[in-house]
Parts: sequence; structure tokens; C-alpha cells
Amino acid sequence: MLERLIAAVALVLASPVFMGMAVLARRRPSGPLLRSQRRIGAHGRIFRMLGFRTVRRHTALDALPQLINVLRGDMSLVGPLPPRPEELRRQLRTRPGIISLRRAP
Repeated sequence: MLERLIAAVALVLASPVFMGMAVLARRRPSGPLLRSQRRIGAHGRIFRMLGFRTVRRHTALDALPQLINVLRGDMSLVGPLPPRPEELRRQLRTRPGIISLRRAP
């Protein structure tokens, strides 16, 4: 409940950024403002993770629409990124190991 409240407040505060992104998207009319990707959430439930189409990913602004996913209950503010279905299939086919690429320096 608190998480959804925080996401709602963050969406209101980020609304000027959303408007700016909409203006940028109108300048380059090559599709919708938001993109969505199929992801696997808690308990194996598939949902659509939202993101801005027009932003470079290194700015992290592309993740702002994911606050909508938090409001919907698809995602949490803190936690691992939800995998794409093909990533999860590949991971489940691989034997687990002691050292992972995430832990390697």
C-alpha cells in the first residue's frame, strides 16, 4: 500500500518529464511514446513492463513509466528486474554454479 502511494506521488512529481517526453515524441513521429515488453513477475505471471521509447537507457528516464507498473501491482519499487520469458527459459536450462557473472569482479 505504501509502495503504491509512493509511486503515485512520484508519478505526479514526474508529470512534467512525461509531458516533455510527449513533446519530444511528437517531433519524431515514429511510433508510440511508450514501449512495452513482456516480462515475468511474481509467481510466474506475465505482464507488460512499460518504458519510454524515445529516451536513451543510460539516463534511467526510460524507467519512469514503470511507476505505472508499481501502481498496477505488477512490480515493486525495490527488487530484481523481471526477466523476459526467453531469459527465464535460458536460465532454467542452465545448471546453477557457485560463481555467477553478477558476482564476478
